[in-house]
Amino acid sequence: MKKIKRWVAVIMVCLLTLTGAEAVYAQTYSWMQTAKKVRINTVVKGVAKNNQTPTLMDPWDSYEEFYYINIPTKMNISITVSVKGTQTLEVMLYNNQGNYLRQSGPWTYNRSRNQSSSTLQRSCGVGEYYIRLTHVFNYNSERYPYSMKVQGKFTNSVKINQVRKVSSTKAKITWKSAGKVTGYEIFRKNSGGAYKKIATVSGKKLSYINQRLKRRKTYYYIICAYRVVDGVKVYYKNSVAKKIRM
Repeated sequence: MKKIKRWVAVIMVCLLTLTGAEAVYAQTYSWMQTAKKVRINTVVKGVAKNNQTPTLMDPWDSYEEFYYINIPTKMNISITVSVKGTQTLEVMLYNNQGNYLRQSGPWTYNRSRNQSSSTLQRSCGVGEYYIRLTHVFNYNSERYPYSMKVQGKFTNSVKINQVRKVSSTKAKITWKSAGKVTGYEIFRKNSGGAYKKIATVSGKKLSYINQRLKRRKTYYYIICAYRVVDGVKVYYKNSVAKKIRM
């Protein structure tokens, strides 16, 4: 009977310990619930101002704001925050377990724009990621309008299989599937010229016939796949260029 009572006491202590740990965890990471969603390849605007009550541990007027992004497949992320004047916001990135991943680099000042900016870059896998903006103010009355640009590009690219003549004025471009994509954009240039988009095709297509080409001219082609994520186009890396002499 004494052994049973001891085991019951041990179990109760364990349960209380776990419950306490869970409560601390929930309080520590409660900021994840207040984070605002931001889409890839969009700009968010806000105003940095004191929104944190000073404490004995942190006796400063400060600003803190949280955002989160959804990553559907591996991509390279770039987050740039710009502020007027010589002030800057600190940018930090966390995963969905609340683990710190990276901080933005040194801020730079653009005199002509009177603007400071700082950028965070990282390769991210599938999942949710949290962006934390922070700043410590000298005075409670300080206000700094900012813009945050979140950019992303998938890490893989399209591979062009070949570009061949169909006739004296037509060329057929074929490529390998890039996977689950919304569409492909085809770009072309002449020798010494700049690439221009000549067509957009469905993600199910793996070929395109370019017409009205001129004989004895050399043409270069690149293809870029894209995927629509939360209503916004997110691009893959450009393919290696392929050329053809007509």
